[in-house]
Order: sequence, then C-alpha cells, then structure tokens
Amino acid sequence: MALQPIKNKVLVFVIVLVTIAIIITGYHFWSISRRLHPSIEKYHKISLDVSEIKKKADSGMLFSIVLGEKTVQVTVKPKPVFHKGAEVIEQTEQKTIRRKIENVTTYAGTVVGPSRVNVARLTITKDILIGYIFLDDDW
Repeated sequence: MALQPIKNKVLVFVIVLVTIAIIITGYHFWSISRRLHPSIEKYHKISLDVSEIKKKADSGMLFSIVLGEKTVQVTVKPKPVFHKGAEVIEQTEQKTIRRKIENVTTYAGTVVGPSRVNVARLTITKDILIGYIFLDDDW
C-alpha cells in the first residue's frame, strides 16, 4: 500500500512532462508555419477592388495595381486553362458530380511601360485575385 502515493506522484510528474512537451512541440510548429518559404524573396500586402479589376480584365481595359512603392498599369486578356466545355468531375462515396467550367478566371497580359520583361498572369474570381507580375527591375 505504500507504493500507491509514489505511483500517483510519478503519474502526475509524467503528465506534467507530456504537457510541457506538447506545448513546446506546438509552439515549434506554430513558429515554422509563420515563416515565409525560402524561395519568396520579398512580398507586400496590398488591398484591391477585385470586382472592379475583374470587370476591367474581362473587357480588356487597363487597370492599376500597386506593387511595393510603385503603381503599374496592367492589361490582360482571358487565357483559359481549360478547353471550352470542360467539366470538373467530383467523386464522393455516394455520387459523381459533374460541373461545366463556365467562367473564365485566368488571364494573361503585360504591364504597360518601358520594361523589357513585363509579364502578368492572374486568376480572378469575384472575391479573390491571385497571380504574379514580373518586371525587369522589380518583382
């Protein structure tokens, strides 16, 4: 019977050690997830009126995007990555769902100006703009 208090103390000690290990591991993974990927040399957070940019992109009009400390004028045209009439097929355990891809969301174009390298590739939906713009002097 004298071993019971010792077993309880050992159990509490083990639980405390495991809790500390979990906290340290969680902090380690959290700190790693906040780092930038090594291939990303620089970035800037910007705010855009995505719906307005989408309207201009669909009509072939120029639009402005702030990149770092400068504003560039971009012109793009729809450049679908899917063939017209392509379908997305989603398979679940219960059924197969087929959806036609109707809205063009991918665009290719250039930045207006003297740069020799001026490539713009964008994916634009009603709420999100993702892509890249390369210039010979920046980005």
